[in-house]
Amino acid sequence: MSDDGERLLAGPRGRRLLWGLLREHLHGPAWWEAQVDRPAEVAALVVEATAAVDAVLEEPLTPDRLGGALAGAVDSAWYWQEPDGVDRALAVTVDALAPLAARVVASEPAWWAAPCSPQDQWLVEWEGVDAWYAAPPDALVRWRKDTLDDEVRAAQRPSDVRANWSGHWWSTPCLAGLPSTIRPGPAGPALVEDSLGWETATCHPVVPVRPPRIREMTCAADWVALVRAHPLDVTRSRRHDWWRTTGVDGRWLIPDWAAVARDHDAVHLTARAYLEAAGVALPVGGGTYTVLAGWDPDRTWWLTDLLRPAGVGEPRRWVRTDEGWRPG
Repeated sequence: MSDDGERLLAGPRGRRLLWGLLREHLHGPAWWEAQVDRPAEVAALVVEATAAVDAVLEEPLTPDRLGGALAGAVDSAWYWQEPDGVDRALAVTVDALAPLAARVVASEPAWWAAPCSPQDQWLVEWEGVDAWYAAPPDALVRWRKDTLDDEVRAAQRPSDVRANWSGHWWSTPCLAGLPSTIRPGPAGPALVEDSLGWETATCHPVVPVRPPRIREMTCAADWVALVRAHPLDVTRSRRHDWWRTTGVDGRWLIPDWAAVARDHDAVHLTARAYLEAAGVALPVGGGTYTVLAGWDPDRTWWLTDLLRPAGVGEPRRWVRTDEGWRPG
């Protein structure tokens, strides 16, 4: 199997995408959870997964089918709780899933690995949520202060990592008042972690006012390199949540986004990198780790005030249907 196939299997989101392709050939989630909770029955999972993979390999993997599986993988991302029975079962059937992972990598749409196209971006306005393209000049200064203040407050939390305590679990600058964008098309509205169940979205064309300095995240190693270059310790505020989701109790780092903004105007995460890295305890060095959490695949976060309305093209409204997001 190729390195790309192995990377797809390395992350819980990549394995969950495979689950989405296999589901119609499998018993339901309850059956899988029952088997993985009885070690003597794990072999039954491997047998069923192998048969399901063989069946799917006989079928076409269309872009729509892969897109639906990707959306399901994103929708099932929870970084504040333990892996569910399906995630645990997928982790013990990796070898059986390998042929399908190789097939997915060979069939994936080109945009899954494509860089950000800064002249072709949409800003999404969800129902009841205002969208903004202009970042306040001190946004990341305030973000850094708020993050460090949260660390101070988190010192009062229980020392037992198993304590039922939750807080900030994301690693993006999502509360800084910064814009983020997606590429045009129905994939963007469909690929949202921790969605609030929005049924409509209006997408506004935006462009940067000058050529931007974009940092590309194409694999897990790129995320680790960004964190290593601009580390910010968030152990106290993330420890309980990230232990539950990864099983690792260590020192936790995220990028210091205020420092990143000195070198880059924006950071883009490819869908391929998301499937490999999201929700994984990634070693940074010296006993520290990081988690990519709360970052939708193919989304670009803009750290400096560069975006403006494109001036061409009308806003486009999208509506969620039983078949996915459609123009509305």
